[in-house]
This record gives sequence, structure tokens and C-alpha cells, in this order.
Amino acid sequence: MKKAQRVMARSPARRVVGTLGVTALFCSGLALTSAGAHADSGSQVQLYGLIGTYVGSLKRSDTPQSTVLMGSGGLTTSFWGIGGKEDLGGGVSAIFALESFFQPQNGAQGRSATEPFWSRNAYVGFKGDFGQLTLGRQRNPTYTAESLVNPFGSSVVFSPLVVQTFVTSYGGTIIGDTVWNYTARYTTPDFKGFGATVIYGLGGVAGSPGIGNLGVHLNYQGHGLTAVLSGQRVRYTAAGPVGAQYAYLAGAAYDFKVVTLYGAWAMTSKHRTAASAETRVRPRQR
Repeated sequence: MKKAQRVMARSPARRVVGTLGVTALFCSGLALTSAGAHADSGSQVQLYGLIGTYVGSLKRSDTPQSTVLMGSGGLTTSFWGIGGKEDLGGGVSAIFALESFFQPQNGAQGRSATEPFWSRNAYVGFKGDFGQLTLGRQRNPTYTAESLVNPFGSSVVFSPLVVQTFVTSYGGTIIGDTVWNYTARYTTPDFKGFGATVIYGLGGVAGSPGIGNLGVHLNYQGHGLTAVLSGQRVRYTAAGPVGAQYAYLAGAAYDFKVVTLYGAWAMTSKHRTAASAETRVRPRQR
């Protein structure tokens, strides 16, 4: 029997094609909200969203010439949504959100042609003193955690941390999307700045209840400090037997009023049930 092989990659630059320069950048954004319809004092529906574009000159290290382009979002991917809540009494409300990405530079729906209409969020759930429980297609909390501990937020264009982990065209190391399907998500109420989120993606395979995706996330925000600690497991069957990728993130940011310092560390580890190899990749941002 062959022994398992372990491959270590310490430099993300070997796996990820980096952006060498942006010579011109113009960002514009328009956030819109509407109070919507109020059936009574305990019910409400809102129409909301954000529109953003950028123009820049981009040169990748694997191309001989730069490209002048207009892109969607830049700092935040453009989207619109409808959300609402219904007061059920006893401090409990029923909530829902339907949100869709779109591309203002060409009017296309979604981030790509293969995405569903409600691509950003599509969930229903309950909210109260116990926290929040929602079911449906929902944002990956690992992606949310990354946006808190790097200076470019959730940008899939300018954030080195997000680009190296989630953007496929730049060799993203984390399997899966910034949004998960078929999920149940629970978020605790805030306790003196501390919070936690657990998310589970149902596998949908008969006789295999453990095939789903799982994420556990902790965070703290207070006194100028933001800190996150996240771990997730994603099942995949792209080739061969079912495998699992484990991804971990630890990061912090501190606001000194005149300057904010950011730091983050991430690691991924793949395991295959009937395979002979384990691979670990550690992208870092400081």
C-alpha cells in the first residue's frame, strides 16, 4: 500500500496570477433603499440594492499587454433585492430576502450567464431574542469574515485575500462559491461584541446525511477591534470518489482612528475518501 503523499505550498504567488498594476481607476456607487409597503405596524417589505462600476487599466502577469475595461462593482458587486419581515408576536419575526446580482456595464443578470436569478440570497426564516435561523441560498460566512479583515472589504477585484481564495480565474484556493445552496444557517444574538454563526448545506443524497457542507464561524467587534475565526468543510465530487476540503481563516483589524491595521491567515486542506494524497495550501495576507 502506498503511503499518503503530502504537498506543501507556502507561497500563494505560485498558484495565483496577480494583478501587476491598475493605472486608472474610477469608482462610482449608488445605494438605494425604499421603505416599501407597510401592511401594519408589524409588517414591512423593502426594495434595496447597490449599483457600482469601475474603469481601469489591468495587466495580469500571464498576458503581454494591459487591457482597459469597465467592470461591475469593483469594491462591492452590484445587486438589488426585496426583503421583509412579519411580526409574529413574543419578540419573534418571520423574515425573507430575495437578492440578485447584475452587471450595470452591460445590463446582464447575475455575475455570469450560469447563475440563478436570485443569485445573492434567497432565504426565509425567523428572528428574535434567540438569534436568527434562515433556510435557503445564503452568503458563505467565510466570505463575510474575509471582508471584515482586509482593507478592500468583499471586493472580488481588488482584495488580495478574496482573490486568492474565491476567484477561480486567479487560482482561488477555496472550493465553492461565496454563496451556498440548500443551507440552514443559525446566527447567535450579539453578546458584548461576540457572535457566532453555524451553517449547514444539505447534501441531497439518499442515505448520506453527512455529505453536506458545514461552516462554523466566530467573530468579535468592539473597542476598535474586529477579529474573526472561521472553519468550513466543503464536499466535492469533481473527479473520482467524494472528497472534502477544509478551509480555515483567522484575522483581525484594529482601528487607531488615523489608520487601521489589517492581518489575516488562511489555509486549505483536501482529503479524499479513497485516495492516496492530501494537499494543503496556505495563502497569507499581512
